[in-house]
Amino acid sequence: MTNFEDRTANWLSVDQATKRILDRAITLDVESVQIDSALGRILARNIYAPSTLPPLANSAMDGYAVRSSDLGVASETDPFVFDVVGVVH
Repeated sequence: MTNFEDRTANWLSVDQATKRILDRAITLDVESVQIDSALGRILARNIYAPSTLPPLANSAMDGYAVRSSDLGVASETDPFVFDVVGVVH
């Protein structure tokens, strides 16, 4: 047996790998559900936010932060729900 480092790779090209994946993919039915029933589902099409917040490219300020102590014992099956206390436009 040859060493791993000495073996010749038999790689697929990106196009070949993509074709193999798409040839085996199945099409799912599309259905509309309320947002509170959407957890764990797959989007049928892209969605876009109606506005950009913040309205400039400033990734240092993007996102949210919470203290882990504020989350208690949240889990995937028993998530912690935060109240929306304000909206910025």
